[in-house]
Amino acid sequence: MAELAPVDRLLVLAVAILTGATLLVAVEAHAFCSVFCIHAGSMTIETQICSGRS
Repeated sequence: MAELAPVDRLLVLAVAILTGATLLVAVEAHAFCSVFCIHAGSMTIETQICSGRS
């Protein structure tokens, strides 16, 4: 396998960072939604944030 050029290494690093950041945001959003969907009661935030939950 050929050695990766510095630009290719930077691209791989950028993709890895973006993937990690995306997963982190998704996990935090899921945790936030879970808290408000379970404990929201009659709050309108439940219908705004968690409209896709069944």
